[in-house]
Amino acid sequence: MKKSLLSLAAVASMAFAGYAHEASVTFSALGYENAAELTEVKVNDDITLTFDGGGNSNTPKYYNTGKAARLYGDNTVTVTGATGVTITDIKFTTGTGDYVFNAESTASEPTFNVSDAEWTGSANAVTFTQGGKKGHVRISAISFTYTGGTGTGGTETPTPPEPTVTEVANIQAFISTGVKGTTYKFTNPVNVAYQNGTRLYVEDATGSLLIFGTANQTYKNGDVIPAGFTGGYDNYYGIIEFTNPEGLQAATETTTVAPELLTMEELSADMVSKYVKVEGVEITQEGSNFYGTDETGVKIQLYNRFKIEIPAEVTNMTVVGTVSVYNNLPQIEPIEITDAGGVVVEVCKTPAINPASGEVAEGTLVSISCETEGAEIHYTVDGSEPTADSPVYTEEFPINADMTVQAIAMKEGMENSSIAVAEYTIKANADNVASFLFNNPSTLNPSLLPDFATVQLEVEAGSEQYFADNANYYFKATDVPFSNGNVTVTVTTDYTADDGSAKNATDGRVYYQSGGAIQLRAYKNATITIASVDPQNLITAIKFGFNNTSSAGQFSPALTDGEWSAAEGAASVKFTLAGTVQINTIDVTCQNKLSGVENVAEENTDAPVEYYNLQGVRVINPENGLYIRRQGNNVTKVIIR
Repeated sequence: MKKSLLSLAAVASMAFAGYAHEASVTFSALGYENAAELTEVKVNDDITLTFDGGGNSNTPKYYNTGKAARLYGDNTVTVTGATGVTITDIKFTTGTGDYVFNAESTASEPTFNVSDAEWTGSANAVTFTQGGKKGHVRISAISFTYTGGTGTGGTETPTPPEPTVTEVANIQAFISTGVKGTTYKFTNPVNVAYQNGTRLYVEDATGSLLIFGTANQTYKNGDVIPAGFTGGYDNYYGIIEFTNPEGLQAATETTTVAPELLTMEELSADMVSKYVKVEGVEITQEGSNFYGTDETGVKIQLYNRFKIEIPAEVTNMTVVGTVSVYNNLPQIEPIEITDAGGVVVEVCKTPAINPASGEVAEGTLVSISCETEGAEIHYTVDGSEPTADSPVYTEEFPINADMTVQAIAMKEGMENSSIAVAEYTIKANADNVASFLFNNPSTLNPSLLPDFATVQLEVEAGSEQYFADNANYYFKATDVPFSNGNVTVTVTTDYTADDGSAKNATDGRVYYQSGGAIQLRAYKNATITIASVDPQNLITAIKFGFNNTSSAGQFSPALTDGEWSAAEGAASVKFTLAGTVQINTIDVTCQNKLSGVENVAEENTDAPVEYYNLQGVRVINPENGLYIRRQGNNVTKVIIR
């Protein structure tokens, strides 16, 4: 009788062990401070998460932006069960667009569906690695299904460790003792030298510092920021930064913050973020780079961080800016350039050359424009730098061979612009290839505005199709069928997946950038459908030209060397995206696969008659209209009345 009781107990224990438990963790509920390092999170008695930086200096952290844990390239998170626990499902809730597991991400145990951010299998521990070397995945929550264990606290929120805050009294103390991963709190105020976007340059009696991140405050030179703000430490290629600031308060008073007058010879790499002024500077341009040389003869690069118009080939200038460093050499990031009399130098806007550099069809027209009213544009097509003696641009001209176009704007009373450059190679033509040159948008159908400056004006005029986002400009390309001959390319952002679930993505966009980059952008969960509207000419190959190397890995069906192909051909091909793609060009090859001499056999008049619409879809009971009629190997267009 005693042995029977033990057997029943064992059966009960086995049944309990096989019961499926569910647990979850939401990172925003854990109480982490911004930029807190992630090491270990105990979800409940059965599940523990362990984070590791791998080979990346950027380690896993929690950020308020996105309210998520971040894994950078080569970072890992390991999900481990207690003794006797078998994990069967792990589902990540991630960001969108660029903030997802990329195509190179892996799991130590099969099977990891990267696009859906879900793992299924049977394991006690699974390690997930964010692939690639750039970008990161933002994980806001993770849910788990498992057997074994107790199931205790499956829906409870774990308590994070108390964050450690180290107080610092001044900038020098922060620079000399800062450690990455620690949260610091300033106990004394600092003075504002300059603010531009996410870059806030401050000073105190001990030194200069860059506060990098969203300040949620607008400051002017001389404002005093009260003590009490917090943030992290980072050494970004020699630039010490106070990162992800929290608690920056409005200025309580103002003081005088003047740039320190130095010579180029006195500037050094240990003056990073210092507010400086150099007089008697000769400014020269080499390619796209600017340099300043003063009476000491020392030549230092003027890195145009703040996108001001820098005059080239001028002398006796006064340069005010902040000190940066590159390859252990000091640079100046100009804020203002004035002449010897203290007057801000007026410089012609840099010309915009359209299309942007890249592969173009022979005969493509080049246009050059300048935002400076009344400026004269001089240009060359042989790669030499343009001067006042170079031809004056008056009208569009064709590209009939590989060439490099350079342009400069000039106007009396103003300094010359910097030189704009565009390099072109001729795209090989083929009769059966339809090309979509998104890097040359005026060639598309529908034809889009050609350049950044024109799109900017369209946005300012209140266009419904063109819009701005974070100082970038776009054409809204969702559901717009771009066409070339019998081929169309369409980006769609709402569709139903194979499992019946609804998917959606950020709108597809043709992206314009002031530096000349123009490409089609589509995002995670979007689809790109490429179709032939002529059912007799099927698509046999699609070749993508990308703006970045990671785009090719985001396609399903997968690409080989950026190309999809099928010998039998297809009326249309729909690609689903696992992440963001940036497309410069698409070349679509079509071949006659339904008729033609090579397909003709003895006509079979006994074969059934089939009708297709012009999109290649079979119609069972055709009504009045134009159709493709197929009987055996005989294919013709017919009108039914």
